Amino acid sequence: MGRIGGRELTGFINKKLIKKLRNDLRKHRIFREADFECCVYYHLRKFLHGDDKWRVVTRRYSQRTGKYPDILILRNKKPLIAIELKWRRKSISRKDRKSLREYQEKIGVKKNLFH
Repeated sequence: MGRIGGRELTGFINKKLIKKLRNDLRKHRIFREADFECCVYYHLRKFLHGDDKWRVVTRRYSQRTGKYPDILILRNKKPLIAIELKWRRKSISRKDRKSLREYQEKIGVKKNLFH
């Protein structure tokens, strides 16, 4: 696979990733939030494998915010997307909303996602 753009990545996260996670759930690969995070990490790494500019890191401590985003996607070593993952929750909590806002303001993340 060639170069992967930001739109392709967000399209993958919002559409194909959800289908892949449902399939993992049906195949009994996900039982709790840690399994959910591992599956998300695996599918993102597999999708971004062809482009060396992208990195996916989990639970990376940020000195600027003092927090750990569940998944942080870097492009050219700069944070681009922060993802907060919650198992069996439909809405985002105030704490997670505040954390995502801080990632955007203090780290320079361009896009925040909640799944």
